[in-house]
Amino acid sequence: MTSVLEQGLTSYLTAFLAEHHAAIAVHDGTGNAVIPPNDPVVIVSVKECVHDVGPLYRGMLEVIISTPAIAGKTVEVHRHLVASVEDAFNPEANDKVSTATAASAHCTVNGWFSQGPKDSPANERWNTTLGYVLGIERLPN
Repeated sequence: MTSVLEQGLTSYLTAFLAEHHAAIAVHDGTGNAVIPPNDPVVIVSVKECVHDVGPLYRGMLEVIISTPAIAGKTVEVHRHLVASVEDAFNPEANDKVSTATAASAHCTVNGWFSQGPKDSPANERWNTTLGYVLGIERLPN
């Protein structure tokens, strides 16, 4: 279930960023896409999906925002992109997120909570990881 959830969340985030920020490459964590070395990138990774009870699951989502530390790509650009991704996971977006995951994974996301950002500059890039715990409901067949 994790890879199909990633696909739905990737589709949602790609559309959200194109509408509110810019056309930023968004990749799913299980894919094999090449990361562009001179451009910002967002990676959506569902680390695990644990069955709680009945149709309810709990998913651990990491969204990694990585911006190269090169001319024209300042830490302010990176912070703006991080803020845009955080805006994408505003509780008011629940319906749009659920629509995207219903199409890809036959489940809905019924809310989430943030575990906060973690910054880790490495390899001449600014990296921020946003952690979320997702409440997931599998749709009946």
